[in-house]
Amino acid sequence: MMDAGNQTVKESDGFYDEQSWITADELAFRRRRKFRCCNLEYWKNLDRMNFIYLIAFTLLLIIIIAGVLTAHKESSRPAWDIDRLPTHVRPSKYNISLYPDINNLTVIGFEEITINMSDSTAYVILHAMDMNIQDCILRDESNTAIALRAYFQRKELLVVHPRERLSPGTYILSINFTYIIRNNLAGLYYSTYTAPDEKTRTILTTQMEPLDARKAFPCFDEPAFKASFAISTYKPKGYIALSNMPPVEDVRREDAGVVYFDSTPYMSTYLVALVICDFEFVNTVTATGIPIRVFSPMHQACDFHFVYLMVTRLLIQVEKLTLIELNDTTLAKNVSRRVLEFYENIFNISYALPKLDLIAIPDFAAGAMENWGIITYRETALLYNNDVAANSDRQYVALVVAHELAHQWFGNLVTMKWWNDLWLNEGFATLMEQFGVDDMFPSWDVMTQFLASVREPALSADSVSGIHPLHSEPNEILSRQDIDARFDTISYEKGASVLRMLSSILSKGIFFNALTAYMNTYKYQNTISEDLWFSIDKYIQDRISLKFDVKTLMTTWASKPGFPVVNVEFVESNTSLTISQQRFLSAAAMKETKPLKVPVSGSEAVWIVPLTATPLTRRFDDKCTQKIYWPPDTKAVTYSTELKNGCHPQGTNDAFLANLEAVGYYRVNYTARNWQLLIEAVENTNGKLTGSDIAALIYDAFALNMYNLLDVNIPMQLLQVAPTVFPLQYPYVRFGT
Repeated sequence: MMDAGNQTVKESDGFYDEQSWITADELAFRRRRKFRCCNLEYWKNLDRMNFIYLIAFTLLLIIIIAGVLTAHKESSRPAWDIDRLPTHVRPSKYNISLYPDINNLTVIGFEEITINMSDSTAYVILHAMDMNIQDCILRDESNTAIALRAYFQRKELLVVHPRERLSPGTYILSINFTYIIRNNLAGLYYSTYTAPDEKTRTILTTQMEPLDARKAFPCFDEPAFKASFAISTYKPKGYIALSNMPPVEDVRREDAGVVYFDSTPYMSTYLVALVICDFEFVNTVTATGIPIRVFSPMHQACDFHFVYLMVTRLLIQVEKLTLIELNDTTLAKNVSRRVLEFYENIFNISYALPKLDLIAIPDFAAGAMENWGIITYRETALLYNNDVAANSDRQYVALVVAHELAHQWFGNLVTMKWWNDLWLNEGFATLMEQFGVDDMFPSWDVMTQFLASVREPALSADSVSGIHPLHSEPNEILSRQDIDARFDTISYEKGASVLRMLSSILSKGIFFNALTAYMNTYKYQNTISEDLWFSIDKYIQDRISLKFDVKTLMTTWASKPGFPVVNVEFVESNTSLTISQQRFLSAAAMKETKPLKVPVSGSEAVWIVPLTATPLTRRFDDKCTQKIYWPPDTKAVTYSTELKNGCHPQGTNDAFLANLEAVGYYRVNYTARNWQLLIEAVENTNGKLTGSDIAALIYDAFALNMYNLLDVNIPMQLLQVAPTVFPLQYPYVRFGT
């Protein structure tokens, strides 16, 4: 027994009442302690580590709850709510009829889509946006209507839900739809211009890339869903209708009616185009018989065209008139003919369509759009008036025209499978525009300008953290914002620069022949980056020998962001080069605490650098300049390589130059002694250096200084001495930060 004041508690009773013996003060204290977490005094006296533990536990609990809710949300998404269309339901043919009202700005549309199903499915899912679906009918191969549970629009999707699961086979999907024509520069939209009589004229035009064909007609609006398109459209009096293919049933300008166009070859939805306008044109024909027309508003195209019409109607010969630039469209006409012939010749692949139209659109978001057979342009990118425009405008028009013509092969004939490989379209077109214009206007020396107009903007954009590589995984590019962001300097200028480097490695002739093999293999199909590397490797395997296959080499440049700075040091005692590399990043980026997608250093930040290098005394000796000093393996960061026999420096004052003509996509740094020798060589060049060599030295020096890798005196000395010998070829220096 235990004595507790005046009370007695028996242990043998099996009951122990604590409150029966504690005092009133003790009980009050325990009650206060029980609810102390609700007390301000408790929080003041709480141990710091306990406080940290409490915060960590709370955050962990929040993360777990958020994860559970997110997983539930994902698992509860209906089967039709998808980011990418299923690949077992594919279109093969569209028959599209549009009836636009140009006065009321409305469209009534009808279409039939032939669909092939390779597997059974519960839904037919395609795209439709900003339109009203009036009716939807699904038929099988025997033309029997299939009962539908429903059809509905959600987000940017049109979902057709049959009552029974569909078996594999061919089906016809018929859709009636209406929508309002807007001036939003997307889908089918209206554009206006002011004629010389001060009246406002309205035209209808399209812009489908990247995701806006779904605003013009319901479709499988992804690049890989290629199909043939047969389009017809109503046009009012005084207008003409143009599309990808020539009309099979046309209507005169003076009449109203429906124009029926021939069926296109297999192509992606973003290349479909339709223009209803009152424009005039000038025309020409290529050596292979392709008719080319350049359209613009009457007051910009009519002078030459009407003179041509009047004279030919009087049966007078006018061959000499074709050489006279009397209007704004003549330059584009001449460039398009010459460059199209150049591409047909260099690719050894004929232009695939029976005609080519180029059209200046008054309201246009991009510079131009490569719609197959009917290229649309911003007016400033197509029209050139020799009396009022600068020579730089002339070159700009020529380059944009050549760029879009290159797309008729790279992008239209062979198309990237998804937007993560957009560079396969834009990188090639950016490079080919240079070759095309250089062939027509060699005096412009655009390949020397390539360094300033293409390579330097790419290096600038690519020298910051967070930039994307040329090729990403498809699931990294899903939203409109993701896709729009790919139309940038990396896809265009870096793509072109990396391809130019590959062209230099292989030689231009082998490079173009390999591209021909690639396009012949994949024409009317879709590709990914690896398909290109595989095709080139297959073509060159018995023709040239490289230390690394093209796939291994180019993957290091295409599948990771950034580029290296290559440090080159000549070791005089054993006539060798010591070479090292690191990712070229701003000082701020190199200090970031968060891990970068590609580390600043280490084996994961290594590129296979095709280094060209030579003493200046051997600068124009092909035996030395065409030698490529490869790294010993794919993970070499620092290594030595022996100079080729006969390519050693001639004395201690013979400067060393690397990355000849700046064709390599990397920057070069030298020892302080070699920089001084190069400065002297620039000042007293006497033909030892080319314009590209000098410009590259200036660009590299300023960039290296900006990123704290070189003393500021070096670029300033180069800039001081360079203009005295080569004043014309230096555009302003621009770098990213």
